Amino acid sequence: MTGVELNKIINLSILIWVSRDISPLQLGNQNLEALLEGEVPFPGKWVKNESKKKTQGAVRPDDDPTCLGFDTFWEVYSFAKGSKADCKKIFAKIGEPDRILIKNTLHLYLASTCVKKEELFKPSRAYASRYLNGRYWDQYEAKRDMTVPVDFKYKDDYHTFIQGKNNEFPGLFESDQHLTCVEYQKVRDGDLKEHNINHIGPSVVISKLNKAYRQSSEQGGYVFDIFIGLCYG
Repeated sequence: MTGVELNKIINLSILIWVSRDISPLQLGNQNLEALLEGEVPFPGKWVKNESKKKTQGAVRPDDDPTCLGFDTFWEVYSFAKGSKADCKKIFAKIGEPDRILIKNTLHLYLASTCVKKEELFKPSRAYASRYLNGRYWDQYEAKRDMTVPVDFKYKDDYHTFIQGKNNEFPGLFESDQHLTCVEYQKVRDGDLKEHNINHIGPSVVISKLNKAYRQSSEQGGYVFDIFIGLCYG
């Protein structure tokens, strides 16, 4: 390995390409190689790839390229409670890796919470500043266990189900966004009481599950979380 190649690897490990137009996760190896060679296929710049556990770092300028700006976050969050100015100060200290996670998982948190009294069967949505300080997005980050126990009672049916969904939605092939075997059993058995969902018919389950898979394939997010959100709707 030459010194130049080693430097490229080091650069890739400590820096992250930031752009308003494209997520680093969407760049692909070819574009990353071009960036490391000094080409700029997309507008943006390299910034320090801070530890994902270090939420608050140096304040970033408003015009700093990012996958998620504050104004977009505030609009999508749709809960104008608390001080917007204070929330903006907190957001300005959040590193790019965490902003990527927020962008990719915020819709799941919003779908599972409510802001109106008539929807109190869902947990109340936290103020935006509390969401940021409490790192609420962390709960959606961990990769789920997609293994199937040998004694799982729906083992054959589950494999057939997943294969069918892979054929229908190729973008989810080998994805951990599918239903886990535990979630599959809950949906199949109608065991959704822990999510405050009762009396949902099989035809409705199938319809909402298909919508959840389609949304996951097109927009990202775990199928089961989207499914539960659709059941609340």
